[in-house]
Amino acid sequence: MLGVSWDTIRLFLHVLAATVWVGGQLTLAALVPVLRRAGATIPAAAARRFSLVAWPAFGVLILTGIWNVVAVRSRISGQYETTLIVKLVLVLISGLTAALHARARQERARGLRRPDGSQRARRPVPRRAARRLACGPAESADAQRVRRVHDGVQAAPGRGHRAVPVPQPHDHLRVLRPRP
Repeated sequence: MLGVSWDTIRLFLHVLAATVWVGGQLTLAALVPVLRRAGATIPAAAARRFSLVAWPAFGVLILTGIWNVVAVRSRISGQYETTLIVKLVLVLISGLTAALHARARQERARGLRRPDGSQRARRPVPRRAARRLACGPAESADAQRVRRVHDGVQAAPGRGHRAVPVPQPHDHLRVLRPRP
């Protein structure tokens, strides 16, 4: 049995974080086909929950990896050095691809990208702007339809509404109604 020392704590944390990061990704990848059959939104929900554990584990993996290199830097040479470089490149690729995948998934969820990866022609109204315009349930639907700003006036397409003034700071305190 190993005695408890900083070396064993460092290695334990590193192996635990690697197990969560790599093992979790492999497990999630194996479960996605089954989760899709259970419901269209279930894989995304599982991925969101996994990311709450995976990204902190990735951070611990990076920190303990640096700690490992600093602890054994005098012994890094030859094949060990080559293996370490390959490992670092794989960690970099793994982290970048996971981050890009998460970013693309968030863009699809916000309506900025289609599932096939192409960008939408128009961007939806940011939630903050919709809240600023909307002071009640009736205005909320109109505020979410606002798509473009032109000459200081926001056009509310559909329903035959005329343009309404661009909201100013603190306009959310009073009701903005479309002109008849």
